[in-house]
Amino acid sequence: MPKTSRWNPGALPFLRIGIPFFIGIALGTREGFPAREAIGAILTCSILLRLPTASHTLGARDKVLAKSASLLLLVCGMGLLVITLREKRLDMRLEPASTAQEKALWMIVLDEPPEKGRNSHRAGSEAWMHLGDGKFEYKGRCLAYLQPGEGMPVPPNGTRILTSQTPEPILFKGNPGGFDAHAHYRRQSLPTSVFLDLDRCVILGGGERKKVMAWIYESRDRILGVLQRHIRQPEALGIAEALLIGYRGHLDRSVADAYAGTGVIHVIAISGLHIGMIYAIAMGMAGMILGKTAAGRFRPLAVIPLLWAFAMMTGCSASVMRSVCMFTVMGVGTSLLGRRGRPLNTLLATAFLLLAFRPQWIHDIGFQLSFTAVAGIMLLYPNIRASAYFDNRAAALLWDSIALTLSAQLLTTPLILFHFGRFPLLFLFTNLVAVPLSSLILLAELLLCAASPFPATAEWMGSAIESAILWMNRYVADMDGIPHSTLEGVHIDALSALCLYAVIAACHMALANRSTASSLRALAAVSLFSLSFARESMIRQRQELLVIPHLKGKSHVMLVGGVHAAWILAPASDGGDLENEMQLKAMESHFGIRESEYLATDSAAVSAFEWHGKRILALGRGAPKTPVSLTRRPDLVLLSENTEADPAAWLRATGCTTWVADGSNSLWKIQKWKTLCAGLPLRFHSTSQKGAFIMIE
Repeated sequence: MPKTSRWNPGALPFLRIGIPFFIGIALGTREGFPAREAIGAILTCSILLRLPTASHTLGARDKVLAKSASLLLLVCGMGLLVITLREKRLDMRLEPASTAQEKALWMIVLDEPPEKGRNSHRAGSEAWMHLGDGKFEYKGRCLAYLQPGEGMPVPPNGTRILTSQTPEPILFKGNPGGFDAHAHYRRQSLPTSVFLDLDRCVILGGGERKKVMAWIYESRDRILGVLQRHIRQPEALGIAEALLIGYRGHLDRSVADAYAGTGVIHVIAISGLHIGMIYAIAMGMAGMILGKTAAGRFRPLAVIPLLWAFAMMTGCSASVMRSVCMFTVMGVGTSLLGRRGRPLNTLLATAFLLLAFRPQWIHDIGFQLSFTAVAGIMLLYPNIRASAYFDNRAAALLWDSIALTLSAQLLTTPLILFHFGRFPLLFLFTNLVAVPLSSLILLAELLLCAASPFPATAEWMGSAIESAILWMNRYVADMDGIPHSTLEGVHIDALSALCLYAVIAACHMALANRSTASSLRALAAVSLFSLSFARESMIRQRQELLVIPHLKGKSHVMLVGGVHAAWILAPASDGGDLENEMQLKAMESHFGIRESEYLATDSAAVSAFEWHGKRILALGRGAPKTPVSLTRRPDLVLLSENTEADPAAWLRATGCTTWVADGSNSLWKIQKWKTLCAGLPLRFHSTSQKGAFIMIE
């Protein structure tokens, strides 16, 4: 590709309209941003900029600038309008769930096959509220958690379930550095959830299912059945299912962590590599059928429906949709227009279309990593590859793989540091083995599905695939086990991430042009990043926080002072399971903690401690319902271990209006407290529903 096609904005129309569109969406997702006022201001400014272009007082250059500025403002306003309407639509769906009467009858319709979780099954569903006389009103989609009775089969997709449980908003934002369920499920248009104990529900059976989706789900189940029959080792089966169809129900957590820690998690996540292989195989088969005829030009149009069916089969993740949309845009352009577009412009057009459809994806990590990796390959790979030349064919192929891996990794590095705060130092060595091996395994799995009618051949292929996956798992685990193979604790903020992107762009241009001016720009970008990183480090050194996290069954308090943390643990909470330990480490990494200590409290039912002049009163198991004498008014009351304390009585005695219930409490107890606190002038925060509570000094 010519150099100007990569960097000249005039050759990339979707770069010019995409940037203001993305900015508008990003502004609209900021909490507390006045979206309506901003849309009105943008529209007014755009009109005011267009008015002078009709006069003869402005020169041609000034008219072009005014028209361009007006257009960019309109596109920015369009992005802001898209995210505002999308969020408003989700909020309108939330309103009936939160204001409906408790005894209202609901019909939950499962619109996808339930997936097995840790304690229940879950499935995306439709929520219909009963209006009387057998009529139901559609209220939007919700996430249904299913708890089948003993010996009861899991209901299939299309099942209609009657319940008196009202869907509730998903408010849980998790712990700092952890999983944010509120944002994750809103990105999937699932703002509410409902728990269904099937023993207490009425199951009406299947309704009228969509034939196309039913065929897709049945095809997925048949593929999973083939893999489960011929790959019996659980560790290998989980990787095989994730690699081929994106199913993660049998994926071992420790194996997935090893892939993530070594920078090859993309191997077991459906991405452009998988879609590209399926597209190439399908195009080859279509070429064999159509041959070199006039209809051969329309091969992409015949293959595109297969890609979309595969995308729906895998769950339509952001990375899958990026790849399928790109192939769709390129295929339509090739078949109908007879010409290929510029790859980078196609990538930007795909991002524009996907964000117009689902603007919340702008904060999806998979969406960001997928697009930046492909952009890195398009922008950096040609120059990195051309920086070295080898006559030996094997060495040249090896260098091509290294250049491809480096180009994809470079543009994803700022995002990895921003989201995860760590960087796999041995990513190159792991990718050089895992990527080609996983491609061969994926091809073998496709052949296994084709050979499933022949038991002997399928059994042999299943054993070979299982052995290859187990070897790849051991290699990844060995790489992950090398000491200091991962650079930990390098969290950067959004400003530092942008500065790091400026460093990458400036250094790349300096290496390509080798001029004094480009070298000075690279030096200036490095200096700017250094200043931003130093500023962030100073902020971390001065942070003072009190954090009450949500840890299931545990009562912990985290006191942060600079880069030091002190954990205050209840006596019964000092032994944590693996999940809680991982969350503790994620929180320490999020706040940039370098040193931490653990302090156990006494076993008193009523205890107190001070933090920066604020007094925290902890009411645990055995605390009296009526308050004891207090020497000082607390600033925060912590409820733990299902204490029997009466909020109204303790409120009158303490005068404290901030109450927090941590993860050591049962859900039924929290609901009881919420009911008791409904008419009281206090702020009640449940970590199980709203995530961690953070108090800033």
